[in-house]
Amino acid sequence: MTDQLQQRIVAALATCQGETTWAAMATAVLAELQPELDRLADYENRITWETTCEFCARILDSSIRETERRERAEAAIARVRDVCDALADGTEAGFRAALTIREALDQPTEPPDA
Repeated sequence: MTDQLQQRIVAALATCQGETTWAAMATAVLAELQPELDRLADYENRITWETTCEFCARILDSSIRETERRERAEAAIARVRDVCDALADGTEAGFRAALTIREALDQPTEPPDA
């Protein structure tokens, strides 16, 4: 442990002002350690992506989240199409309902304004 970090932890414990609960002391120490933990997590993330560039790692994180979101959306649409197939049970009402839902799924839409 570096001397500077040790001094910060001692100072954090001093702010507990006589409180002896473990929770109060742990909270004070964690508050001092959190910036280092955040930096370590960021560094670990960059190693995972095999880059030293923080911006590049964030772009890759964003890309993977968007890919996962797209895959979940595509799976949901596939489930809705399966429900449509079940609705088209031979009755006119079921066929119309399935057709309306499928048309809504197949129509291109403009992305919502950000």
